[in-house]
Amino acid sequence: MEPAAIWGALAKMKTKLLASGMALCFLGGCGSKEPDCGSNATVSAVKANLKEHKNNRLIVYVFDNSEQYKMAIGEPFISRNINDDPDLKKLYEQRNNAKAKLRDALAVYFGLKKKCYKNELNIKNDAFTPYALSAYCGGLPNVVAEPDDVVRQFALYENTIHLNSQLLTDGALPKSLDAAQRTYYEGLKTAYKEAWSQVAEFAHKIESLNGQIIIERQRFPDKEARRKAQENTERRAKLESMWQKAISSAIYNLDVIRALSKDTDVRAVSCTAKFAVTVRDWGSAEGQANYMAQYTSDGKLYVEVGL
Repeated sequence: MEPAAIWGALAKMKTKLLASGMALCFLGGCGSKEPDCGSNATVSAVKANLKEHKNNRLIVYVFDNSEQYKMAIGEPFISRNINDDPDLKKLYEQRNNAKAKLRDALAVYFGLKKKCYKNELNIKNDAFTPYALSAYCGGLPNVVAEPDDVVRQFALYENTIHLNSQLLTDGALPKSLDAAQRTYYEGLKTAYKEAWSQVAEFAHKIESLNGQIIIERQRFPDKEARRKAQENTERRAKLESMWQKAISSAIYNLDVIRALSKDTDVRAVSCTAKFAVTVRDWGSAEGQANYMAQYTSDGKLYVEVGL
């Protein structure tokens, strides 16, 4: 090939390389071109950044000023009457049941006492006088018929039954009674003890429940405070769940975009714009904010938004 032809071919190759280099510079920046604040690529990157960072101040403003939030937070806590507390109601029910059983036990007890006084066997014995019956039947503890009174005074009655039980011996009955008569009154004595045992059992139970009720009533204010805190926490968690679903539909817009400064050395630009966000069914917000856009060393676009 002639020298002139060789030089012509080299010139054409050089022109193609320069054109290719200019195209690459246009697309990638050639190490000196910084991003454009308002380009589609930059604005799209800014919106994507905001979608990723869901706690930006615009979206928080929408949340805090939404009707849903105001209704949830402003909804008054409904305090319960102390007697409506489930734990107290359960204790009251147990006490009422115990009182009913105590009334039944007292009815049996007093029925036996009347039976003892009545002398149903019509015993004709000089030694078995009304005084003797009084000593035998009346020597047992006397209790009032109302359960609450029984419970209040039960310690005294318990001591009385302990002392008077010593009177319930064969020696308290006239020795002249025959075997059948003695068996009858000994049977009454056994029945007395069983009836009194029932009275004692339910009186003690009521006394214990009274103590539990007092403690539970003292605990009620703290329980209500904890219930209020728990209710608020659950309400906020439910609202937060609704919010997280809603913000997936958030729409961002940028307007009045302008550059603040450029740094060609690092291929970065600082920008400002009017930001607006709309969350369907929740509300919208807008505000001025700055953002930075930069090409990285591998030619990718990186943004940071000051929201």
